[in-house]
Amino acid sequence: MALDKNGIAQRIAQELRDGWYVNLGIGIPTLVANYIPEGIEVEFQSENGVLGMGPFPFEGEEDADLINAGKQTITTMKGASFFDSATSFAMIRGQHVQLTVLGAMEVSENGDIANWKIPGKMVKGMGGAMDLVASADNIIVAMMHSNRAGVSKLLKNCSLPLTGVACVKKVVTDLAVLEIKEGAFHLVERAPGVSVEEIKSKTEGSLIFEASHKIMDIYENEFDTIIKDDGSPLTKADLASTKIIHKHLEPLGIPITGEETDKMPFSERKNWIECWCIDPLDGTKEFINRNGEFAVNIALLREGKPVFGLIASPVQKLMYVGGNETGVFKIEFDAIEKNTEWIKLNDPTEINDPIVMTCSRSHHSGPVIHFINDLKKISPTVSFAKKGSSLKFFDLATGSADAYPRFAPTMEWDIAAGQAILEALGGSVVHAETGLPLYYNKENLTNPYFIAKTKPLLALSS
Repeated sequence: MALDKNGIAQRIAQELRDGWYVNLGIGIPTLVANYIPEGIEVEFQSENGVLGMGPFPFEGEEDADLINAGKQTITTMKGASFFDSATSFAMIRGQHVQLTVLGAMEVSENGDIANWKIPGKMVKGMGGAMDLVASADNIIVAMMHSNRAGVSKLLKNCSLPLTGVACVKKVVTDLAVLEIKEGAFHLVERAPGVSVEEIKSKTEGSLIFEASHKIMDIYENEFDTIIKDDGSPLTKADLASTKIIHKHLEPLGIPITGEETDKMPFSERKNWIECWCIDPLDGTKEFINRNGEFAVNIALLREGKPVFGLIASPVQKLMYVGGNETGVFKIEFDAIEKNTEWIKLNDPTEINDPIVMTCSRSHHSGPVIHFINDLKKISPTVSFAKKGSSLKFFDLATGSADAYPRFAPTMEWDIAAGQAILEALGGSVVHAETGLPLYYNKENLTNPYFIAKTKPLLALSS
């Protein structure tokens, strides 16, 4: 359950330390004074000239002469003092304040903050925020994770006029507590009942864009290929994408398994409740052949089940992302930071006529013929859509294909993201023999042969 504004303030109050002088900005930050932990003394400062602010007054006990910088009535603690703005800002510029808590309209992954102006709207002035962010060493931002239109306020780059650059150290939102370091948001805590996938779906844009951009940079130039011990190819695009994805996922504190990731022994992996399952470049052969049919796969596994998936096509500059908790969205790279432009997919409602079976360009297997014969019991004609990598799940997600049988080896990171997406749209990815959903983070990371079906085909064939 997401926090309300008081919940955000209460969480920030846990950051207070005995003896600190703390400046509280306008909005949510002013509520922090209501939640001072027992056993500590903190002096709250307001830049309009108050040191020693207390909690908000009860109704009927307000004193109109006692206000904070936001013109809200306040109380004062024993020993409080009053002074002019020049003295107040001397305290701030002299770095005598140990913590500054501000509201914001936008924060970037680099720690930039925009909180004073929306172009085209009337503004009374920038207030003291610019002095605060320029002088303070410890800045926490209190804000809602998204605006009223549902657009994330945690961005790769701020779009509004900046108040300060690379100054924010920590952000507390209704969904999470995040630290900002090394050019990324590092997840520290989740609000009660809020899933990692929900947080990632609203803050992951730079992760996929950065990895895809690097892959395309290599793809459009000359590159070398080496052959791994298992006979599969490896390019520097695989390695570069792995490095970028790890940089963004490791701060979340959830273990990672994947094609180019160091493999942990099953004795350790079997104890994981959650883990990421990634393929930094699915379809390396397609990448080498330059046919454009390669992808980036990221799945979140929970107790062996894929609960969140993301598949990105660097060539198409397009990704499909989601799971049962969030729904599934089709997102163009240019719209990553504009979630009002994300297209939410609905469950496919009918099979194609003729039925469309998507299959690999690189692998063919005899049992596929038996599966085709089964499809012909539903539709006398079966059409084929050959495609490389996990991009086959793009067609299943939109309903432009009905089935994907795979009677050849695949690894967990090839399929987990696609399964999370397809299951969220009412489809299934099941063991070809047992009919049970594929299970992940097994001792053997190779998948069994499987069949993927969309919701309408699943209904007809059950």
